Amino acid sequence: RSAAGVVAALASDTVHSDLRVSLHDMPFLRDHRFFRQRENWPVESDYRPVVPATTLVELARRRVETAWPGVTAVAVRGAEFTRWLVAEPATTVTISMTRKGTDVEVTIGPFARLVVEVDRGYPRGGSVTEPESRPERTPPLSAAEIYSERQMFHGPAYQGLSALWGIGARHIRGELVVPDAPGALLDNVGQLLGCWMMATDDDRLLAFPQSIDRITWYEPEPGPGTKVDCVAEFGTPLPGLIDMTATLVWDGRIIARIDGWQDIRFPCDRREHRAYAFPDRHSLSTVDDDGLASVVDRWISPAAREFYGGVYLNDVERAAWSQCAPRYRRR
Repeated sequence: RSAAGVVAALASDTVHSDLRVSLHDMPFLRDHRFFRQRENWPVESDYRPVVPATTLVELARRRVETAWPGVTAVAVRGAEFTRWLVAEPATTVTISMTRKGTDVEVTIGPFARLVVEVDRGYPRGGSVTEPESRPERTPPLSAAEIYSERQMFHGPAYQGLSALWGIGARHIRGELVVPDAPGALLDNVGQLLGCWMMATDDDRLLAFPQSIDRITWYEPEPGPGTKVDCVAEFGTPLPGLIDMTATLVWDGRIIARIDGWQDIRFPCDRREHRAYAFPDRHSLSTVDDDGLASVVDRWISPAAREFYGGVYLNDVERAAWSQCAPRYRRR
């Protein structure tokens, strides 16, 4: 075989590896649990610890760099997140990586797929230019209040919002402190999207990543504790979808850019969000003068219904509910 043929064969290898997902292997997921429970609640699965989409992106990049030593994962494109990867009970997921030249197609079980672009070094970042002056106001809550009011559900390992500087009709500006957990810096970019929604909308206040067109890194992510500036801009929100572009700047340099980040949105008004955030103090039901409690079912999608069910159903109840045919679950 010619030297060129050998290089081509090596460049298109397929590599499989196992990813162990559990709170033992990923203790930082204790700070990425969807649901609150009573103190000392014994069933960890009722908290629903979930691997963030951005952590899946970071894991894919690192696995690619390990599989092909000497390359740098400089970009991710076409990322799609198809279902939540829950860490309790523990599970093992296969990561499949197929390299074709500078592209590595990555599949993480049935949970995510994306393309990692590799090179020998990082591309040059664009220069930071003075942004256009545009109307904005002070965000209604500080970064600290975002967490204490549980507008974001994240625990300390993912709490990177440091300052919220300004918010406008289609943008938000803030400062992020790089957290310890893998992928947490990008997760905080997503949290800025959540802050903007909470400040500008009243009816669809829950959103989760569905896809990202492209993420480009211009240099290595700075270490934990580093302060990074972020500007996030949004397209016109649709009832079930919102689109974001964001830029991360450190020490006057653009270190990463995110294009086409799309979140899927769930029906959730402020009263419902309070019930989700503080189920010990608020409920989804309303009680009339005769003492009759009722709930209006607004959750037309299975994913939304499953999410709100998680606030109330324990592991035994969820198992029974999952045995129902989908059309009967709503009842």
